[in-house]
Amino acid sequence: TLGGMDTRLDSSPMVYAKNLARTGWYTVFVKNVFLQKGSLSSDDRSSIIQIPIDTYSVNSDKGVIIDSGTTDSYLHKSMKQAFNEVWKQLTGKSYSNSPLRLTRAQLHDLPTIYIQIMAFNNEPDPDLTTPDDIVGLVGNLDPNAPNDVLLAIPALHYMEY
Repeated sequence: TLGGMDTRLDSSPMVYAKNLARTGWYTVFVKNVFLQKGSLSSDDRSSIIQIPIDTYSVNSDKGVIIDSGTTDSYLHKSMKQAFNEVWKQLTGKSYSNSPLRLTRAQLHDLPTIYIQIMAFNNEPDPDLTTPDDIVGLVGNLDPNAPNDVLLAIPALHYMEY
């Protein structure tokens, strides 16, 4: 990084996703997608619902890219039906791209989207506590890959307002 980094400013350990591309875009492997009613303030992971996805379809072609310069993100079309079903289960309303009028409280009640991304290294770091205690790791949501990255996207980050 230009100018280095100061870990004293970190509120939690850095977590790393595996970059699958040798050149070009930063391409990651998406393993799971989850929804949870409400904003990130809830520490109760029992209310997180996994959306069934076809990982082959989701990660096919050019794969899933991470680009901080892109203002829009898109979920793969193969997830549409399952995503819509869980969205309706959590909100009582069908998902739509149409404009909405929401109060701040209603905005905070919209689901948080979680995306599980393959870890750079799935070996646990002996200097860190358990994955469940580290912000940004999957932990017990996937006992087979607890060190995967968990990208949390609250409504404030996916709704334009």
